Amino acid sequence: MKEEILLKQKFGNNMPFMVPEGYFDSLEKNLMQNIPETKASQKPLKRSIFMRPLRWVACFAAVLLVSGAIYFNGIKDKSDFNQNDNISENISSSSYSDYMLDEISDCAMFDNDDFYSYVTNE
Repeated sequence: MKEEILLKQKFGNNMPFMVPEGYFDSLEKNLMQNIPETKASQKPLKRSIFMRPLRWVACFAAVLLVSGAIYFNGIKDKSDFNQNDNISENISSSSYSDYMLDEISDCAMFDNDDFYSYVTNE
């Protein structure tokens, strides 16, 4: 802080340097004129001989992976379906039809009163 006061006393508040008027307005234009234009050299892309078969191998592996996932997922669904068939074979036909009637009435949102009124009206 003392140094600043000493400098102001010695040199004063006058600014010894002045910027010409309009200097910053034309600064960008002057700089762009002084910079030489460079041409961007484009190197041709080298196609690696090694990469071409690698793409085919990756594509084949992806197809094999998706096919295997679909196949094994299908086997799981079929085994669940077969278990349901075995259950239905073990149930007697009358209890199975009662079960199905209950399921259908639940799905159709029929309660016992609706069912009785439907049967008596016919």
